[in-house]
Amino acid sequence: MRAAQFAARFEFRVEPETAVLCRAIDLSDLPSERIWGEMEKLLLRAQRPSIGLGWLHALGVLDQLFPEIKALIDVPQDPEWHPEGDVFVHTRLVVDRARELIDDLPIQSK
Repeated sequence: MRAAQFAARFEFRVEPETAVLCRAIDLSDLPSERIWGEMEKLLLRAQRPSIGLGWLHALGVLDQLFPEIKALIDVPQDPEWHPEGDVFVHTRLVVDRARELIDDLPIQSK
């Protein structure tokens, strides 16, 4: 989760070797506080949270922790109204736009 969060916040790619290591980590016993902390940073501190969501998918985190988000992948939309693609692509666009809308709000740091 941290790799995806950093990739989103600092807009970098995760090295292939790091990605392999990340995919091998069992997240089933990760405390909910840690999950929330990483998601909060990804969604509120990254200018483009969609980058992090993409990495959460690529690193297998969606498989382990967020099956509801994974279920959005490959769900078609009417191309007349949603030419961007499937529901996951749409959701990534939405989180980026939502992030833009909070720029003027104070973010509390921990």
